[in-house]
Amino acid sequence: NFVPKEMRTTGDYIYRVKLCDIKTARVISEKLNFIYVNLPKFKKSSGKLETVMDYWLHALINSQPGREIDEKVLKKDRFFAGLLNTIRVNKLNKDEMRAYRLSERDFEDMKKNMTGYISYQREDAKKEGMKLGVRVGIQQGRAEGKMEGRAEGRLEIALNALKRGYSIEEVSALTNLTSAEIDELWKLSSL
Repeated sequence: NFVPKEMRTTGDYIYRVKLCDIKTARVISEKLNFIYVNLPKFKKSSGKLETVMDYWLHALINSQPGREIDEKVLKKDRFFAGLLNTIRVNKLNKDEMRAYRLSERDFEDMKKNMTGYISYQREDAKKEGMKLGVRVGIQQGRAEGKMEGRAEGRLEIALNALKRGYSIEEVSALTNLTSAEIDELWKLSSL
């Protein structure tokens, strides 16, 4: 949390550094890099933050005790909203932290219980749904069977009436079958 005297003259707050040989001033490795962030030199206000790095620096600087983070800024991104919550928790005193942990544990217990209850309710609902489905299926089957039985009964009555010499109009009046249906029935029975 200080500015080295070598860095006071520049306005930069981020320095990218590589290791080099002092004699030759040649970089030893392109793979080994250091990034030095000089936090006291970062002076952007919350309304001027542009890059992800700006948001990070804002969060780091203002997460210190006694400083406040501009919550509107950090709520723009889900990650920073989570970070904001973590910072708030870490700023709690011992008593507040104990109460927070207890409420967190209670919440997890409640969540587990609700998950179990919901799972039980789903299984129960599934069983009830299956029972209802079977009952409805049986009722539909009975209704269809009755309708088929009635239709077969009407056809049998129509055929017997035709064999006894009733006219198509008379058979139609008895069975509610159309003349075409009775004619077709007579043709099929004659085969």
